[in-house]
Amino acid sequence: MQVHPETNPLDLLTARIAALELRVASLEHPSQTVATPGDEIAPPAEHLEPAASASAGPGAGTAFTGAFSVLGAALLGIAGAYVLRAIAEASLLPRGVVAGLAAVYATGWLLTAARRTAQPLAASLFAGTSILILAPMLWEMSIRFRAMSAAGAAGYLIAYAAIATIVGFRLPRSTAFMLAISGSALITVALSIATHSIALFTAVLLTMYAVVELSSLRDRARGVRILIVLCADASAWALLYIYSLPPREQTGYPPLGSAAILAVVLLLFAIQIVSVVIHAVRRAQPVEVFAVLQVMISFALLVFGVAWFVPSNDRQAIGSLCLLLAVCGYAAAYGPIRRAAQSRNLGIFVVWSSALFFAAVFLLASPTVASAVLGILAVAAIPLSARMQARSIEAQGTLFLCTAAFASGLLSYAFNALAGKMPGLPAWPVVLVAAAACLAYAAAGEHPGELALNQALRMVQALVAACGVAALLARGLVGLAAFVLTPAVFHIAVLRTLALCVMAVALTWLGAHLGRLQMMRVAYMALALAAVKLLFEDLLLGRMEFIAVSIFLVALTFISVPRLARTPTLGQPAK
Repeated sequence: MQVHPETNPLDLLTARIAALELRVASLEHPSQTVATPGDEIAPPAEHLEPAASASAGPGAGTAFTGAFSVLGAALLGIAGAYVLRAIAEASLLPRGVVAGLAAVYATGWLLTAARRTAQPLAASLFAGTSILILAPMLWEMSIRFRAMSAAGAAGYLIAYAAIATIVGFRLPRSTAFMLAISGSALITVALSIATHSIALFTAVLLTMYAVVELSSLRDRARGVRILIVLCADASAWALLYIYSLPPREQTGYPPLGSAAILAVVLLLFAIQIVSVVIHAVRRAQPVEVFAVLQVMISFALLVFGVAWFVPSNDRQAIGSLCLLLAVCGYAAAYGPIRRAAQSRNLGIFVVWSSALFFAAVFLLASPTVASAVLGILAVAAIPLSARMQARSIEAQGTLFLCTAAFASGLLSYAFNALAGKMPGLPAWPVVLVAAAACLAYAAAGEHPGELALNQALRMVQALVAACGVAALLARGLVGLAAFVLTPAVFHIAVLRTLALCVMAVALTWLGAHLGRLQMMRVAYMALALAAVKLLFEDLLLGRMEFIAVSIFLVALTFISVPRLARTPTLGQPAK
């Protein structure tokens, strides 16, 4: 080694010793900066470069070394599970003891994953190792070796899921939690099928679902939540189907009462409803599409359960449940949800409540009484919507009115009275619904330039009212004619034409004077129906003198209606 004349050999040796001490200290304490007395003496660059390059090699492979170490530890864990299985198979220890050791062993790997908060890869691998140990262990100990009862397996799964949930709270969006809880759910489904203890393991799934759904994990573990609830849906449906079969086809399944079966599906529905109410009402968050579908699925399962296991008064039970839920839904929709200005949630709750109310009315009452109730509610909904300034209430009132017209027989009665075989005297629901339609349309005010939806609602109300009045008028004219003669086909044809023409003229005049645009539109519909009827009924079935009368009436109406439509409304001067 050649020493430069300007370099002191003693200084060079001192610098080398100081550099080595600094490097050893940094390796022992990587998070601290170690200062030595010789730090101010820097060795020449050409003498330190080889040492620096030599120290770069081990640091570059640290990540790979750590990954291989974690993977090796996971493989050792699986090897330990095989050792426990070999001990159980050889009966070296009582299988109950081996089952306990295996449960503790799987839980230990999950706890190890929970402690690796700063190492996501290690936590995920250890959680996966725990599931790989847990699944075959529970299967063989419960199915093959019979060393663990179904209740014991279910209890252990709940404990395991509880630990996994703690991991989820500690590690937001943790892959370890996802693996542990998803694996627990799938193992639960498999054991419910293999052990035939469907109700027991469905309760385990519902416990997992309740914890995830009603906690802060809901938004952090969406995929896991969907998997658990789908598993719970499938298990609940299997429970309902199997126990609805005849007793001879339930061989191998433990006896289960109707109350326990209904409790399972009711709990599934209750969890979903509580979750939706919390997020829509309390937190004012939009209801997810999946939540909407899940509420419908769980409610359908509940209805099937009541229908199959409460056969004596299933209609009353389902109807009462629907009515209770409808009242609660309306209270939530037009209370906190409407105040929070959540239009999407308001629409969802209104649709749910309307459907439930329809179901309740027709389940608890006969079609005749149901139509009367809906007609009365339709009349009450119009002023209520104006007072609350809620267009959705008027839309529901119009829907109630249409349903009442169909259920009471008003629509079929109007068709027969105006175009088919003349019916007899109308039943009281027909008259009641026709009067309700007139009152509902009269209570709904019309204003120029209204939205298309408002105009459509007024049109439907006016059309139902006009159908009812025209049918009753035609039947009344035929009834009056019966006092003088025996009405024949041509008599009835001309009387129907007269009723339609009178309706067209009256609606046009009232619409023009009251500023009711929809009345005039319905008047033109009545005029068009009279013209079609003239071609297909009067000209084919009538006699010459009666055909002439019908043509005269229709022609006179064609002349009068456009002129009446130009009449100025009340309070406006003529143009």
